[in-house]
Parts: sequence; C-alpha cells; structure tokens
Amino acid sequence: MGYDTRRLVRGVKAGVSLLFYVCALGVLGCSRTGIELSSLETRAVPDAGLVDAGGMDAGDVDAGRRDASCQWRFAPPVKYDVSGYPADVAIGDFDGDDLGDVLTVTSTSGQIALLKNLGRGELTLRAAGPAGTMPFGFASADFSGDGSLDLAVGYRSPTGSTPTWVSIFLNRGDGTFNSEVVYQNPSNAFGIVAGDFDGDHRADLAICSGGMSVFLLINRGDGTFRFGPEYPTGSYASYLTAADFDHDGALDLGIAGTFSVAVLFNQGNAEFRAPVVYDNSPACNYVGPLVAGDLTGDDYPELVRSCHQGGPFVAARKNNGDGSLNDELTYGTGQWPYRLVMGDFTGDGRNDLAVANSWAYANSVSVLPNLGDGTFAPTLSYDAAGPVFIAAGDLNGDAHPDIATAGSPGYPEPNGTVSVLLSICE
Repeated sequence: MGYDTRRLVRGVKAGVSLLFYVCALGVLGCSRTGIELSSLETRAVPDAGLVDAGGMDAGDVDAGRRDASCQWRFAPPVKYDVSGYPADVAIGDFDGDDLGDVLTVTSTSGQIALLKNLGRGELTLRAAGPAGTMPFGFASADFSGDGSLDLAVGYRSPTGSTPTWVSIFLNRGDGTFNSEVVYQNPSNAFGIVAGDFDGDHRADLAICSGGMSVFLLINRGDGTFRFGPEYPTGSYASYLTAADFDHDGALDLGIAGTFSVAVLFNQGNAEFRAPVVYDNSPACNYVGPLVAGDLTGDDYPELVRSCHQGGPFVAARKNNGDGSLNDELTYGTGQWPYRLVMGDFTGDGRNDLAVANSWAYANSVSVLPNLGDGTFAPTLSYDAAGPVFIAAGDLNGDAHPDIATAGSPGYPEPNGTVSVLLSICE
C-alpha cells in the first residue's frame, strides 16, 4: 500500500486535518505537485480514496480510484466516550502497526486520547499521555523525522492573562508521547496547521494570530522549532488551511477571516507574498473553518468554507487554474456546519465533501457528492453524536475513507464523544 506523504498533517482550522487538518490541524497529497517529500514519509493511513492537489488537511489519503461495483455509504455510528471535550480529531497510524487510529486531545480532562485500531475499524480507548487543559486545536505530522506521527497542540490561557503557546509532543513510536516542549507564541493564536513551508522536507507550523496576521514555527529538522516570520492576512485570521493553490511546488495558505478569505502565496523558503483577499458572498457572510482540495480533476485545489452560524451552507470557490479563485457558490448542509474534510466518499474517483453539523440538536454529518466539475449534488445525511470536528481515513481496511467526528452530545457540558462511521460497499 502506498502512502501520500503530504497527508501526514492535521491542522486546525485543526485539525487536517491532515487536519490540522487540518490540520484538520488540519489535515490535511501531492505527487502531482512535483515535490518529493520522502523524508516526511511516515506511518500514515493507507491509500483510501482521496484525490488531492496539495492540501494538508487531516485524513487526506490518495487513491483516485473508481469502484463501479459498489454503492458506498456509511454504517450507523459507533460511539466512544473520550472523557473530556475534544479540541479536534485526527486519523493516522499513531502506534506503528499499519492500521489507522483515531486521536483527539481533550480540553477539559487534559489528555491525549488514542482510539487504537484493533483491526477492521474496531477501536479501544488508550490514554496516550497528558496534554494540559485549554487546547484550541492540534496538528499532526512527523516533526522529528523518525517515521512516527507527532503532535503540535495549541493552547489558550484559562485566565486570558498570558499569551497562548504551542506544545510539541514527540511520538515514542508506540502511540505514547514524550513530555511537551513549549513555544510561547508572540501573539494570540486561534488556528494551527502543519506543512513543509520552507521546502526542506520537514513539517513546519503555521498559526493564526487571531488578529490580522499568521506566524510560522520553522522545523530545525529534528522536531525542534524556531519562530519564523509573521505575515499580514488582510483581515482577522481565524482559520487556515495549506495547499499549493498556484501549483508551483510550494505550499500556500488559505485564511478565513471575519468577512473574507485570503490566499497567501508561498514564494519558496516560507516567504509569502501579500494576501489576495476575496470578500465573502452575502449568502455566507460568517467566519467558519475551511478546507482545500482538488474538486475538478485539474490538480489545482479549490477552497471550501463552512458558514457555521451564518446559515446551513458551505461556500466553494473554484480555482481558475492559476491560483486565483472564482466567485463563491453555496450548497446546503445541516445546521451550524463547522469542520469540513474532503475524501472520495462515493467511490467515483473524485473528492467529495463531508461536514460536521455542530448545532446542539443536529447530531449529523452531511456528505456532499461531487458532480465532477466542482459542484455538488444534494446532501446525504448520516447520524453522529454532537459532531464539531471531523476527519477521514481508512479504518476498516477496505481502502475506502471512513469518517470520525468528535464533539459532545451534551455541549457545552464537558463530556466528549468520538463517532466512527465506517464505509460500507453495497
């Protein structure tokens, strides 16, 4: 089974991840970008049906295959209590057994919670280490270059009296993590995503300031970091994703602000040009997470964001084939759509979209099938327990993406649930 090394991250947005992530964060493929990332290669989830074009969001697993013999759908969710409100969710092989696991970091209990895969998507909860309280999200990637997925967790102060910080937890190789190494942020922070921004085949970090900038943590090559430049975003930066929008071999950044989105083009070596800003459409004029991936089959990533509390919609912008983006088109979802992930959920070789609907009584995931030209068919709805965060990857070994969500059915109560939706071929 092949692994796509550009999918080894989760960002928040993250997580893409991966996730981030996403991440999502932050989450988030890219033999087609012309970048060779062999030294980033790690125990990612085996190929499971995502066609990507430089995105770094969680659960991105490349195959591009068609399976005309199947009508793919998802089984009813299997729910796992993670004893604390999740800050995000990621899928990846965290314990080195070549099976995709599910991982979350809980904001109330302060634990890294690993749902270890026992085979065929059956999971069991295992504490992977302390993480501290008040994380705002995490990104997952192989920061140290040893072939294991590590974590970068972003935190806010419980009192708000001190700046935020990022802690790096290096994986021991078995899904447990070493003690954190802390990096105090130069400003506030809200979102985090991992990606190789300086072209050295090591995963770096980009972090939204919560203001009008994004700053970088540059990997020294051994899993330790130095602070890189801070770049203006043109508007308040709340969420971000990473993708090669202009197909030049360098990871760019997509930023979601209060009333607009922006693209920061990477000139190489983590040097970004001034942001190109696009105003939100009136139908979706509310800030929400975003995800990037190829929806049209031309290897140029599109940008999709959720309208969250602005309405039951997502808004998608097609790539014009040069990194510039077209006008937004909106598509229906469930109530309060939040985190998004791309994957070939219908088995036709094209990226589809899955959305966690975060309204307290929604309890659903929306899957939007791609019609092949970057537009979407009407939504398919699946049950999930209080989903807020979402990831995709192969958990049951059928080489097709499954879905994991994290949230709380009793939000804002401090209990947390991961829902796993396994794919079914009919």
